[in-house]
Amino acid sequence: MHDLTATLFDSNHNLFRSDVVEGLSRLQKIIPCRWLYDERGSELFEEITRLEEYYPTRAETAILQLRQPELRQLAGPGAVLIEYGAGAGVKTELVLGALAEPRGYVPIDLAHEYLAPGNAPALPEAACCEGLRWLSWLGML
Repeated sequence: MHDLTATLFDSNHNLFRSDVVEGLSRLQKIIPCRWLYDERGSELFEEITRLEEYYPTRAETAILQLRQPELRQLAGPGAVLIEYGAGAGVKTELVLGALAEPRGYVPIDLAHEYLAPGNAPALPEAACCEGLRWLSWLGML
């Protein structure tokens, strides 16, 4: 059986090395922000989203609350929610709550360690999987 965890680690390690070498070789030094999103970085971002000055999360939450009936109708019963940038899943609960008998939830986030089982919404365990591994298994990565 193929060890998917080792493959993801090796490919991430090589990609990180490549990004750092390329970014630091430029006149204007950069490192892609995807490498800054570990568990602590995600926690800091969640703190920022709760600041009064940071309105996008409140605006998105209000829109989702207002549009829940439309989400339910458009998705239909048995939908699978694939969420890019899942983070702490604050808005996820609103979307899943709007769905009729959701069949699954696939959270995808750069900080995959932040997608701990304790952060997962209330769905059967088998219905919730770590998104990057799932997409890799499907050959989409």
